[in-house]
Amino acid sequence: MHDLRHSSATLFIEAGASMKAKQERLGHKQKQTTDDIYVHVTKKVSRELASKFN
Repeated sequence: MHDLRHSSATLFIEAGASMKAKQERLGHKQKQTTDDIYVHVTKKVSRELASKFN
């Protein structure tokens, strides 16, 4: 069950969800918990970010 929280947070970032939306959806009181532990930057997110700067 715990792994699903990591997957959900990562899918939220790929979908462009706001930090507040991710935090509330995962039930965290502090955004730091969401960012530091649960959100993982995927290759897709890295590519999309890089393309914005090209």
